Amino acid sequence: MDTKIYCGNGRVVETKFGNMMKLSLTEEDVKRLQENLKDGWVNIDVKKRKEPSKGGTTHYLEVNTFQKEEKKEEPSSSPF
Repeated sequence: MDTKIYCGNGRVVETKFGNMMKLSLTEEDVKRLQENLKDGWVNIDVKKRKEPSKGGTTHYLEVNTFQKEEKKEEPSSSPF
């Protein structure tokens, strides 16, 4: 089972132009992101909390560590 890697939080705020997601990352969160770079990229999932926190946080961020399994070629049983 993969360990979940949390890396920040966020909230939706209303503006005169519509809703906007505001994200907050600590220095530790940024380090966690850097540690999980693959080929210069890191994927993050923004997930909704079950209930908002006391400070109004409605979402949390999690590093997406999914990796496609490489397809292994099976040797052919045919001599041709």
